[in-house]
Amino acid sequence: GRWGVVGRWGQRMSLRTTTRTRAQGGGGKSDQYDGFVPPEISTEHYWAAQGMGALCWFWMMYRAYHDGPAMLGLKHPWEH
Repeated sequence: GRWGVVGRWGQRMSLRTTTRTRAQGGGGKSDQYDGFVPPEISTEHYWAAQGMGALCWFWMMYRAYHDGPAMLGLKHPWEH
């Protein structure tokens, strides 16, 4: 027999997965959205953005390491 589970409202839910797939509203890969075409960015700009993002994360982690309790409100800023 088929094994199943009774759902929240009493409907029977199968534990087996189906092989049928369903499109989730996409029409395939497209480079446009409502006529908007994103610009091509240069490699230099891409890596500059990656570096700036990494610098921001490193700075936040550095400040959290040194001023964590003050940042979380567990200690007054003038007490450390």
